[in-house]
Amino acid sequence: MKALGKPMWPKYYHLVEPSSVGFIRSMYRNGQNGKLPLDAYYFLRHISFDLALSLTYGARFGEVNDAFMTKFLASINAISAVRSSTKSFKHFVPLLRVLPERTSATIQAEQVRAKHVDILYTSYQRRVAAGETVDCIVSSLGEDKLSEDEIHGTCISLLQAAPDTVASGVYQGLAWLSTPQGRPLQKEAYEAILAAYDGDRDVAWRMAFREEKVPLMVSFYKETLRFFTVTPYATPRRTAKEVKYNGSTMIPKGVTMILNAQEVNHDTAHFGPDAWEFNPYRYLGNDTPLPHVTFGVGSRICPAVGISNRLMYALLVRLVLAFEVREPEGREGRKPNVDPVGFSDVYDQVCCYLSFSSHWKGYGY
Repeated sequence: MKALGKPMWPKYYHLVEPSSVGFIRSMYRNGQNGKLPLDAYYFLRHISFDLALSLTYGARFGEVNDAFMTKFLASINAISAVRSSTKSFKHFVPLLRVLPERTSATIQAEQVRAKHVDILYTSYQRRVAAGETVDCIVSSLGEDKLSEDEIHGTCISLLQAAPDTVASGVYQGLAWLSTPQGRPLQKEAYEAILAAYDGDRDVAWRMAFREEKVPLMVSFYKETLRFFTVTPYATPRRTAKEVKYNGSTMIPKGVTMILNAQEVNHDTAHFGPDAWEFNPYRYLGNDTPLPHVTFGVGSRICPAVGISNRLMYALLVRLVLAFEVREPEGREGRKPNVDPVGFSDVYDQVCCYLSFSSHWKGYGY
């Protein structure tokens, strides 16, 4: 928690700049400034993973087609496909857990991931041995005297989660902005960002990772995470003692409990009758520290919740500054899906097509 806390963030800012600038440039070039419909998801998974690499091990690896990056990211994707608690029957039928598991694609992916992490850590150690100061989470965890296994466990969790929550969250935010009901907010958000920085786009761009100064953008990313619950089922817990629930039901000790985050995030008793409607203004003036349960809750909440929020905010601010986002015209591509439950065909994958055109030439993208 210390390594991921706000006081440490200034040490990491220089790590996120190269990745985010390359991300915008790649979007502009591959979409030919709006001439071609663009599936933003692949770029978002790349940037989220690259940001996580930079923050954890202080490393970056080229563009989307870089061989090392591609193989590493493929292993992350394969593991993500079974991270949901609904993916495997053995989560529901305990007897299946005693059966030996053959060397599946997931196990192979874990082996590939472990090898790549070893390479990253060895590279980090060599840089430190050569006298380089590497400001990253590995360094911070080492200063706190964590073991190598603890360091890798923390970093792997971040590398695994970033492409899921940050990439998917930004993706669905863009999907909503591209719809007829969302496009007017783009102009409003663009003007709000400039107003917060006295009309200076250069300063607004530079400060995106350093502060959350635009209330409308803060409210927008919070509502995006609430409405599009990209991980519908939170980390499982196990009861440490008998629990009396609802006055009459007794849950025995040792029972695995799974939080239905999707249902909690759309609870009309808490969010009101419009809980199943996307309201980008919902959190204006509301600074509650736990506006939704997308990152979990309590002692098992994602430790990177704060920095993940900041990454999502910054990416959305820079995308609004750089592009106008719209649905593809005619039959060029599939329309964005902004249904609160059915926005993905499966729970571990999100896909739609967006068209981007740049209205911002100040940075030559």
